[in-house]
Amino acid sequence: MSKTTALLDNLLKYSPLVTNIVTIIVAMVVGTWAIFSTISVRKESQIAEYKLRELEQRTQQLPHIAARVEILTEKKC
Repeated sequence: MSKTTALLDNLLKYSPLVTNIVTIIVAMVVGTWAIFSTISVRKESQIAEYKLRELEQRTQQLPHIAARVEILTEKKC
């Protein structure tokens, strides 16, 4: 048997094993990506919620007393 034939025989013999290992590695990578993207989306939605709440609090605050004094003095002039 030549070296080429022996190499092809070994490749065909171990091909299912290599295929299974690659499949397992790909499944692990895809699972890791899915978990990471889920956590990332969840955190981004929390950040958006916090920003919206902060914006609502800022719009509900009363103006500072100095701002009210300036408005009142401008009206008198």
